[in-house]
Order: sequence, then structure tokens, then C-alpha cells
Amino acid sequence: MTSKERGLAAYHLEEPDRVPMDFWADESVWLKLCGELKVEKREELLKRLRVDFR
Repeated sequence: MTSKERGLAAYHLEEPDRVPMDFWADESVWLKLCGELKVEKREELLKRLRVDFR
């Protein structure tokens, strides 16, 4: 299931393959996570965390 399909399924009260994930953080959290996980771009971090909503 794609992120879009997952979000739409949840919106329509259907059962997605997993709970759609979102990620909100301030700048210091972004920087610390990118450093700890050794990623350079935010999009790369979001993919590693399996975040569905951008």
C-alpha cells in the first residue's frame, strides 16, 4: 500500500496495512535525528522513519 492509499483508507474508515505515520519536530530534533541516523536530507530521514504524510 502506498502512503497515499494508506492515508485515504484511514480517512474513509477502511483498514490500512498499517497506521499512517506523520512526523512533527522542531529544528533541533531534525538536526539531532539526522546526525544520529547519519542522513543528510530530511526526505531521506522521513523515508527511514516510514513517514507517510509530507
